[in-house]
Amino acid sequence: MGCDMHAYVEIMGEDGKWIDDIAIYVEIDRHYDLFSWLADVRNDVNNIKPIAPAKGLPKDVTDNVKWAAMDWEDDGHSHSWHSLSDLFSSTDLFKYPAFKKQIDKLWQIDPNGRLVFWFDN
Repeated sequence: MGCDMHAYVEIMGEDGKWIDDIAIYVEIDRHYDLFSWLADVRNDVNNIKPIAPAKGLPKDVTDNVKWAAMDWEDDGHSHSWHSLSDLFSSTDLFKYPAFKKQIDKLWQIDPNGRLVFWFDN
């Protein structure tokens, strides 16, 4: 059984709150090394140092993303998030060129955005 990642980018509004209706779903191909780096998921073979352990959903996650995560019930796990600037500040991002290309596009929309994600079984 495989593990897939479900990811959304949230954009900060002018009022300092995350905008609920502009959460952008990001298609991420199955890539266990990337999953290991993002949240220490499926990291039992290559022992990749994660950018951070899974942090759970942000306390101020938008309703749309929260409901998308809840739809997975017990099959969703290792919920986490990273700011786009945190991802760009890591030189390890360049190890995942397809993912970096997506993050580059999202950075152009809003460099203050964040990637909120989880995994399924």
